[in-house]
Amino acid sequence: MFELKKISHAAVPGALAKAERYRLLNEPEQAESICRDVLAVAPDNESAAVTLLLALTDQFRVRSATGIREAEEALGRIREPYARAYYGAIIRERWALAILADGDLERVRAPHRQPRAARRERARPHRRRRRRAAPTVITGLRRQNAASPRARLPTTATGG
Repeated sequence: MFELKKISHAAVPGALAKAERYRLLNEPEQAESICRDVLAVAPDNESAAVTLLLALTDQFRVRSATGIREAEEALGRIREPYARAYYGAIIRERWALAILADGDLERVRAPHRQPRAARRERARPHRRRRRRAAPTVITGLRRQNAASPRARLPTTATGG
């Protein structure tokens, strides 16, 4: 077989413009291919990562669970925290819309079950500590309230 020619660094901006045009023409596969070629030459190019992510999310209705994993891998190339949060939300929104369009709600469980379970496991030790500490504080307050000077005062001011 023959080896394909790589994109030169000078051709990266033009290639990204073509990738964006292919996305707008509703041909996300072509845009994905171009973005992967650009990322092979310039792995730190965030514009290519964003266009790749959007091209992958455009294909959610066609692809199965692998589509969301690939989009999350592209999200990992974005360094700015705000952009990561923004495009992460776009991934979730487009994934949900694809599931609703298909009517296949079982598809939603597989890719997201593990992260939720992992979050639950990380949160459990904190919950246990709070639950153990709370009764001690409440018990201490009850003792303090029962032993407060007001509790010992007579009901009338004259003492009678």
